[in-house]
Amino acid sequence: DRIPFRGQLLQLKLDLETSLLRERLPGNTASRQVGIGRDEWLFLLSELGSMTGTNKQVSHALEMVERAAGNPAWRARLVLVPAPDKNSIYPEQLSPPLERLLEPHLENRARIRAWFAAEGTPDRIDTWSRYRAAKAEAPELLYEPTGSHHSSYGSMLLAQAMIDAADPSLWDDSLIQYT
Repeated sequence: DRIPFRGQLLQLKLDLETSLLRERLPGNTASRQVGIGRDEWLFLLSELGSMTGTNKQVSHALEMVERAAGNPAWRARLVLVPAPDKNSIYPEQLSPPLERLLEPHLENRARIRAWFAAEGTPDRIDTWSRYRAAKAEAPELLYEPTGSHHSSYGSMLLAQAMIDAADPSLWDDSLIQYT
């Protein structure tokens, strides 16, 4: 991180990959924000990079959320329902350059997922497990391959997680139709 001109060297590397290897979208300023994965899947580069922060920043953030949620003066129930990013559900669609961008952050991402999945924490919803189970069971995609948003099926899963957090008896699959 302290190499002189590191930022410029990394940008040069990405630009070369874009123009020579076609592993990012060429031709416009948005191409610096989107990477091309396998089978033409698109990924936001910001989701692959340092989005989680350093080990210290992640620890601090998790401690602060725990402190806020555990504050007896808090008058509302704080339920945390994260939307998993596309690359955590479809890592097999990442191209090698995108995998390299993600690699330094895998440990912190795993820590965050484990924090949400911890036993005895009903106000933390482990959406990653829900999405992975749905991916394994259903033929529908959870994300749009060429977009940054959930598919209607993925959005339905996230909505169900939120409703289940309030009252699991409220969700009725027979009333749901997604397109």
